[in-house]
Amino acid sequence: MMPGPAPPGFWDDPAIRTALAELDFGPVFSRLIAATGMTQQQISDLTGVPQPRISHAVCGRARFAKYRTILGIARGLDIPPELLGMPVPSPAHDPQESPVDRRHFLATVAAALFGSSMAGDVERVRALLPTGTTPVARPRIGAADVESVRAITDGFRRSAYANGGGLGRAGALAYLHEVQALGDAVATPAVRTELDLAVAELANVAGWMVYDVDDHDGARRLWTYTIDAARRAAGDPRAADLTVTVLLDMAHQALYLHYLDPTDRTRVHEATHLMRMASSEIADAPEICAPIRGYGHAVGAWCAAAAGRADRATAELDDAQAIYLGTNPTEAPAWAGWLTPAETHYQQGRAALLLSDRDTRHAATAVESLTAAIDGWGHARQRSRAMARSMLAVAYLRTGDPDEAARVGHAGADDVMALSTTRGYRMLDVLDREAAGHAGSDVAGLREHIRTALAGAAV
Repeated sequence: MMPGPAPPGFWDDPAIRTALAELDFGPVFSRLIAATGMTQQQISDLTGVPQPRISHAVCGRARFAKYRTILGIARGLDIPPELLGMPVPSPAHDPQESPVDRRHFLATVAAALFGSSMAGDVERVRALLPTGTTPVARPRIGAADVESVRAITDGFRRSAYANGGGLGRAGALAYLHEVQALGDAVATPAVRTELDLAVAELANVAGWMVYDVDDHDGARRLWTYTIDAARRAAGDPRAADLTVTVLLDMAHQALYLHYLDPTDRTRVHEATHLMRMASSEIADAPEICAPIRGYGHAVGAWCAAAAGRADRATAELDDAQAIYLGTNPTEAPAWAGWLTPAETHYQQGRAALLLSDRDTRHAATAVESLTAAIDGWGHARQRSRAMARSMLAVAYLRTGDPDEAARVGHAGADDVMALSTTRGYRMLDVLDREAAGHAGSDVAGLREHIRTALAGAAV
């Protein structure tokens, strides 16, 4: 491998490290030019950034926010990835390690997202998709076949919303294996694009079903495959929306794992970078619909809240709400239909609950927003209601209202026991730990209810 353009020890300079941590490349370019005699045009050739933008950065008039641009600078100048906190794909992965291993996960996602030279990693993700049955050979497929895939995917989706994903996940995974095999059939270019989208949508739903039973590596594999399939359908607005949604859902997963174990700060770091990838895609794709853009700001609020940045979280939520309020629901695409008013209340409530980890004054906002979300979701979204009830009970405890916490917590425990999901039990475990610091017979009864539920599920 050819050495990078920087002289030995260049990246060890504290000033350079500070600039890189802040993604401020102007001082880096200036110091690199002074140290090596390189020209701005040479830096442009190495990084793919136009020379005028290099000049503007050197003069302090430009910053780079797009993930693709930062990735190009990192590759071109051979910047150590840990200084940027950004995954720089490298082909030097141990082939025995899973591509969704935490050390390589973000780089594998970047490979799927950008179609980079890390094709080997994406191929290994595809190879890890479920097998076990021999797909039926199909020499040719048409539009009706794709519609059938979409209808069956919708059935899996509705089942997971109402009952949790555990019951249907085996069927969804087996069906994904069958549908994946259709890629070898003859089809028109238009049908091929529609099939790629249908496969992506099915893999996304299967990822959520697997996530429901806490198979987090499995969910990551499926969601990375979703991104790869959606990229093959680039040009269709659904592909861009789905890509951004999945990146944000993976951030959701990372923050869920942080919620289970608040001491694991790497999960916040991981979520933040996934959110940045999504933000870069949003910046690059003006066709992304307004509700998905709003969801991006909401996840940004969760990341900021988990990092304890209350002002930033509030600003992100304000941006999300401005987008939602300015969107005519009748004009939103059908595939963004899950972003209902109840969902937006949940987004606000989750951000407030994360902020209440450090400042319990935010718990009252969490109570108000989570209550509105639960009231807005019908039985068709029973999984969401169950998860939110556990969070709402935690928020009530932090407001100093153990009676309401017990009432909501009992209902949440009953909901979880009626679902096919282990995630709900993990949320009850968090509630039990929170309740351990509170006295009173109502709280004691709630904890006993939770212990009975956990014992019955052998969680």
